Amino acid sequence: TEAELVGKSMHAMVHHHHVDGSEFPVETCPMRFTLQDGQARTIDDEVLWTKDGRALPVEYSTSAICKDGQVVGAVVTFKDITARLEAQEKLQASERQHRIVFENSPLGMIYFNHEGTIVDCNGKFIDLMGSTRDKLIGFNTARDSSPKMRDALKVALAGEPSVYEDPYTSATGGKTIFLRVIFNPVNPGVSPTEVIATLEDISDQKQIEQAVAAERERLQGILDKCPIGIAMVVKGQLRFANPDFFETFGVGVGEDLQSLWVHPEQRDEMYARLASDGVVENMEIDMYNRDHAVRHMLVTFMPSTVDGEAGVLGWIQDITERSEMQAEMEKANFLSDVALELTGSGYWVVDYSDPEYYFQSERAARILGEPIKPDGRYHLASEWFNRLEEADPEAAAITSERYQG
Repeated sequence: TEAELVGKSMHAMVHHHHVDGSEFPVETCPMRFTLQDGQARTIDDEVLWTKDGRALPVEYSTSAICKDGQVVGAVVTFKDITARLEAQEKLQASERQHRIVFENSPLGMIYFNHEGTIVDCNGKFIDLMGSTRDKLIGFNTARDSSPKMRDALKVALAGEPSVYEDPYTSATGGKTIFLRVIFNPVNPGVSPTEVIATLEDISDQKQIEQAVAAERERLQGILDKCPIGIAMVVKGQLRFANPDFFETFGVGVGEDLQSLWVHPEQRDEMYARLASDGVVENMEIDMYNRDHAVRHMLVTFMPSTVDGEAGVLGWIQDITERSEMQAEMEKANFLSDVALELTGSGYWVVDYSDPEYYFQSERAARILGEPIKPDGRYHLASEWFNRLEEADPEAAAITSERYQG
């Protein structure tokens, strides 16, 4: 109250200790100094003590009261700055947190002023450049860096985000890496503006990408040169195919392939087998070619995905001529078998590209009393010749001499 303060020592009542609890000697009090020298002062780092013993952060100003050229008193005005100090503490805490993030980021970080000069950077950026902080702070990237880097930064200085992704050789450290830099203006849409940049060494990633691209090119070359058709179908539509497939069927990417099946029931059977067995191997089907002629195909299908969509990957080989030739051979064999049956004869075949084996018909095997084999293939020495030696050594010797001679 007024009664409690009037006539009392201001310092002794409200200014007697520092905020840390240590005694505040009156001889060092700025309010007293104003009474002594008449100079006005503003102080914002001290406290006044309330009646209940609480330290109140204040900003106070002292002004001398003069009469006849003499200081006769002083006016002290003050305001509670508790909220300001709390806000400052929060700001400082936030700045400390951001500084920790800045310094410990796994990415390089740079702060540019509005002229493109580096005013701050973290340790990761220094490592990426193979340089030192002294060389980097003050370096004007917008003026002294590579042309492409300068251009990317100038876009950001003009208020628009930009990206640099290319090999880069440090102007201050001489180190060369494949660098990705993202420039973000501090004040978007304002020109000029300060800029924050994040940097990442993507050399390993680029090497992997180049290796993958080379492998993809190699596989594409194999695919393009493959003598059978290869195609990927999603929901009945062609997603991609190799040249042989395009040449055979004359369809384009995105077209529906359902009409290529001559017998829809074969298509249904293929999907049923895919669902039950997971793969369809060496299935023979009929399909229409680009001239709408029916062709006999040997196909293999398996489930696959492309761009995250489930589909079917197929290998398609035109075996029309082979099937026709096989049919002709079967017909010829049938006629031969009929002729041999009528004459009671059998036959042997010795292929001189594989002279250790011979083929014989079932009738020939029966005539000679040899076991019947499903493939009709017999070893000349260990089977037929051994039996000949057992039956007639002299005949076997003559036969061997003639065969070898």
